[in-house]
Amino acid sequence: MISAMATECSAEQGRFWEFHDAIFDNWVEAQTSGFSVTWIRETAESVDLDSAEFEECMQSGRTFERVKASHFDALDRGINSTPTVLVNGKRVVGDYEAFRSAIEDALAETQ
Repeated sequence: MISAMATECSAEQGRFWEFHDAIFDNWVEAQTSGFSVTWIRETAESVDLDSAEFEECMQSGRTFERVKASHFDALDRGINSTPTVLVNGKRVVGDYEAFRSAIEDALAETQ
């Protein structure tokens, strides 16, 4: 939850994808730290977020309800891991061919 909230706070500064990528680029370190507050802060700094603004967002908890709603929406759809890819609402797992096939099927459904 804390990393999702932090990602939402980074979005408020227009840096969602930078923060997102920093998490996934450092996934082992993130998990090892348990997504600690220190690790989250260091990651925010590494993508040049305004520290005071980021800290205020995190302390306010204003992104919590949005993250919680997204979490329960995912669970309702059977999603329990990150990342998960949906194509037209269908979960896609596998290699390039699985994704290619799912996209082609989705495109064929629209024609």
